[in-house]
Order: sequence, then C-alpha cells, then structure tokens
Amino acid sequence: MFAQVKITEWQPIETAPHDGTAVLGYTPERNGYVASQNFEIIHWSGWGGGVWENVSGYKPTCRFTHWMPLPEPPLGSNN
Repeated sequence: MFAQVKITEWQPIETAPHDGTAVLGYTPERNGYVASQNFEIIHWSGWGGGVWENVSGYKPTCRFTHWMPLPEPPLGSNN
C-alpha cells in the first residue's frame, strides 16, 4: 500500500491538475476589496483550448497564481 501525501501548502498554478479535478484557486487580483474574493473553487476545462472555470461554469477573467486541493468533507457527512 502506498502512503498518500496530502498537499497542505499553496502550489504554483502550473502544477494544478488539468483533468477536471476541483481545486481551491488563489488570485491576487481581487485583494483589497471590502468583500475580497481572492479564493475560488475552480477546475480546468477543455473549453476553448483550455481555461479555468468555477463550479458554476463561469470563466473568471482573473489570473490564478496558486492552488491547493479541497479539504476532505467532515467525518460522518452523508453528502
């Protein structure tokens, strides 16, 4: 059995999976607003030659610079 390594640090966006896996993306372009939205759940889509999309299918115009895996759901969660 192989030990699984969990990534808990931010990684450069270039190392993010391009297989449709949802990840937490970070962009510095949204810093400084009252309701800062510099973190977003995104996945790589093959649409238009390849682009990051959020969970609603929207293609953000900001540039994501880092990513990390989403956390595991809470223990005992049925969802």
